[in-house]
This record gives sequence, structure tokens and C-alpha cells, in this order.
Amino acid sequence: MSVNDIDLNRFLDLVQLHVDGAATAAQVQQLESDKKAWVAGLLRLLDEATLSAENARRTLRGRERSTVVSDFESEIRRVDDVLNELIGPAAQNVIGSESDGTPTGLAQLQVSWVKDKVVVWASGRDAEAESVDELYTRLDTTGSEGIEWSEFDGLKVSGQKVPALSAPLETCLGWLGSLAKPEDGYELAPSARWMGLVTSLAVRSVALGRAVPHLHKHRKRRNEDLPKGSSRFEVRWVPALVSARQVAELTRALPSAVIATDTKTDRSGVVMAVVSDITSAIFAEAAEKIRVADSMDEPQSAIEVSESILSRLDGEPFVAPGAVAGDIARKLDAWSAPLVKPRKSRLVVQLDSPDSQGAWYLQVLALSSDKKLQPCEQVIVNSSTTRSKEVEQDLERLERLYPELLRPGARRRGEVILSQEEAWELMQSKGHTLSAAGYEVRTPDFAKGKPAPTLKLNAEATGDSVVGAQQLSNVSWSVMFDDLELDAEQIRDLAREARPLIENNGKWVELDHLDLQKAAAALEERENINRL
Repeated sequence: MSVNDIDLNRFLDLVQLHVDGAATAAQVQQLESDKKAWVAGLLRLLDEATLSAENARRTLRGRERSTVVSDFESEIRRVDDVLNELIGPAAQNVIGSESDGTPTGLAQLQVSWVKDKVVVWASGRDAEAESVDELYTRLDTTGSEGIEWSEFDGLKVSGQKVPALSAPLETCLGWLGSLAKPEDGYELAPSARWMGLVTSLAVRSVALGRAVPHLHKHRKRRNEDLPKGSSRFEVRWVPALVSARQVAELTRALPSAVIATDTKTDRSGVVMAVVSDITSAIFAEAAEKIRVADSMDEPQSAIEVSESILSRLDGEPFVAPGAVAGDIARKLDAWSAPLVKPRKSRLVVQLDSPDSQGAWYLQVLALSSDKKLQPCEQVIVNSSTTRSKEVEQDLERLERLYPELLRPGARRRGEVILSQEEAWELMQSKGHTLSAAGYEVRTPDFAKGKPAPTLKLNAEATGDSVVGAQQLSNVSWSVMFDDLELDAEQIRDLAREARPLIENNGKWVELDHLDLQKAAAALEERENINRL
């Protein structure tokens, strides 16, 4: 039986059961029937556990942090063990394998990632690494003009030192994005294309506003002279609402050359680290162009530290009391947790077609523990503490974005009756805002644009048999809005509505008030002309 023949979520539950050592022989046989889907499920679990561990390291403190991180790391090891049994350990060759299609002996432009830096070098399978001068020549052909490269001394491949150049990440953003474009030939290695794709993903996220600030505390350097109780902080930008599916796909496609400077780096955590670095670089560059009031050099109070944060959104470090800044950092992390913490499912905003009274019913649905969409309040009450808290946080954020949900009178939280005008606004504009904020919006189909009206004459021959132009016919008049025909009574009813909507061929159509008025006038003028 294929995974396509059963519920995907149920299959993932089987994968988790096997990782936990609780799968029966029949369940193991079911997993083995579709090994490809089994591996994909394991990679998804690995990605979710890695992201959760990273989030716990960033947001939790004290004994709770070490316990939670230890649990996720244990999960990562168990998943890794199963993956090693199925497909073997990750390849250690950082410059390609026999199966990637690259010709043997051909040097390609490789791009590696080091925190806040881009490292470039040129090599390939069974090909000698190019010198620094040759590398400069190769870079000139890739559109990297304007980037100030400097020699990088920390790159070794297969134990051999490789000539390399590096540049700050923020100076390479445009160039990295251009590497994602398809090209003929093998000038660019998979590592270069991968970095281009991740850069494009980060740029799209930033364009949608999907990033939140994080106050990062620096480790105190040896012999660093700081006031007692103070630490150095800086604002970094963290990507929000990144699709878990995209992260899993990029993790599977991650070339080893991207982490050639440190092959021990957790591969499944590299994607979010690179996206975070690029996101911070984009926001830092934008923040540098904004003129803000100067803040105090040595802030002390919470207000002064907050002003320092707002005036240094470009990531410029500043010194502040550790207790005060640490408290603000924890509040920032708590505020952004619903956005940066990986979610297995999204809330669904569902708008139904109007009932016989013309009321549009909207409800918010969430995935229950048995993988069924149910009203969010029901899921909050009946789910585990962790799942209940996730849904509660997502719903609170949704209510801030869409205040109509807070209207009193609903039977349960997450439900509301909308007017026809509110329903149309949700379908036309507000739904796009909610989708960009990470929610799934389901509305009835609607037609874009307003149809133009035309007058229609309907003629029916009379009983008198008169041949020629003198034949009389009974006539009636109506108005066509594209292929939608309306009579005078229907037009009068629609004209009285604040937002004239009508369903046609399964889609909702908006009519213009002025068009309805003109149509009503045309029909009234011809009301007594019923025989021609």
C-alpha cells in the first residue's frame, strides 16, 4: 500500500511510533511498503525537532531550557539513527558526488556560509582548486562587481587548504540572489545555487514583513572592560512564518560545500541559520537608511534601553545592564514565539456562503489531536496543554489582526456573523492580509472586477399570423451583467443593498450601484413597451 492510499498525517504518526520504538511488526511493514515516503517523514521529524530545539535555546531559561533542549536532541539522535539505517550517513564529500551530474575534473564556483560572511572558492571532483587570482577572474564573470573580497584563511577540503575569498554577507545580497537564476553549463556549483535559493526565500519573507526583532546578548570577551552587571547587546532579525515544508526541502537539498568551513554543523539547522543571517542583513541595511534620534550611550532604565533598541535596529551593538536588557529580550521572545516557533498546522479562517437570511457565517478551525479540523475553541479545550497553548496564541494574534472576531454575541470564540459588505472585504482584501500573516483563508469563489450591464430585449411572436415587418411580437426587457440576467424586481432589491452581491455560476459577483440605478431607469422607461 502506498502512502498516497492512506492519510498523510496517519503515516507520519507511524513514522513517529517507529522512532519511539513502539511500532508493531505490521506498522513497520506498512512503512517499508513506501520507503521514499518513510524517509521524507523522517526528514520532516528531524527538521521539526531541530527547529524546536533552536527555539528552546533562544526562548527558555534555567533548568527548563536544559530539559527541553535535551529532549529534542534525544529525538534528533533517534531520527538520525533510523535515517542512517535506511539511507546511510550523510555524504562527507564537500565538492560533489558521482550522482550530481557534474563532469569530472571541472572546477566550479563554490559558495560557503560562515556566520555573517560569504566564502567563495573554486574546485570540483577530481579538479584542482583555483588560485586566488583565478578566483577573482571567475567572480568577475558572475556579476559580483562592487563586492570587496578579502582572502579567507580558514578553508580546508579533505584536509587540504583551499584558496578562498570572503566578504560580509550584507554586501553580497544582490549577487547571491542572482545565483538562483537558471543558466546553461556548469559554471556554478550546487552550493552557489542553493545559497541563491535561500537568499530568494529570505527576500520574499522580508518583502511580506515576515520577520521579528530579537535582542541578542554577546558573550563577554576576555579582558573586555564593561561596567559591572552590564553586557553587550545587538538587535538581530529572525524570520517568521517560514514554511516547514520549504525548510525540509532545502535541508534535503543542502550541499555539503555550503558548510565546508565546519562540516560538523548540524545540517538540518543550517537552513534557518542562513535564512536568519540573510534576514538580519537585509533589515540592517534598510535600518541604516532611516534617520532616528540619538539614544544614550549608557542606557540604564527600561525606557532608555528600549530607546537604544529602536535607534539601533541596524544591529549596532550597545552596552546595557544585563538584568534590564535581559527582561526586555525575554518579553520580545515571548511576543514573537507564535511567529517563529514551528507549527505543524495553521489555523483555518473559513467563510461560508450566506444562509437564507443573507448572513455570512465565519469560523476559525484548528487541527485536533486526531488530525481533524474542528472549531478552535473545541480544540483548545480538548487538546494537550502544548497544543492548546499554540492554538490559543495563534487565535489571539488572529483576533488582533481581524477584530470582527471579538464582536459579542457569538455562541463560541472564533465564530462571528458577517454582513455582506464585511464578507466581500474579507474575500477581496482582508483575506490576503490574513494569508500573508500565516493563516489559511477559505472563502466562496468570487469574480474579480465588476461586470458591465447591457439591455436585453426578449421577443415572443403573437398568435396573429402576419408575414413581414408588420408582424407583432410580445416583448419583455431585462439587463445582462455579462452572462447574468436580472429583471426589474431583482435589480431593485440589489440596489437597496449596501454591497450588492449575487451568485452566478458558483461565483459571487459584485455589482456597481450606479450601474444598477441606470439599469433600473432603463427598465422603468420601457415598462409599458410590451408589444412591438
